[in-house]
Amino acid sequence: MKPVYVPKNPHEKAMQRALMQYRNPANYDLVKEALHIAGREDLIGFGKECLIKPRQFKYEKNYGGNGGKGNGKSKDSRKDARGKNFGQRFLK
Repeated sequence: MKPVYVPKNPHEKAMQRALMQYRNPANYDLVKEALHIAGREDLIGFGKECLIKPRQFKYEKNYGGNGGKGNGKSKDSRKDARGKNFGQRFLK
């Protein structure tokens, strides 16, 4: 009979439990850490066989992934619902 690894410390137990509950967003960091320790970075990605998706950086979430540089338009060039520029509305 082959011996089975049994985690001894609470952190390892938490990682093992998180791997069983990998769909719970609260377990993301523990699952990612456990996969890195196990050498299974191939299970982090967007494929069907992947357990978790890689997280976006904060600036990608807030600014659309272009390094925090906005959407490329200046404030004066954006149009409101009536077709007028925001800047022109306040100048009159």
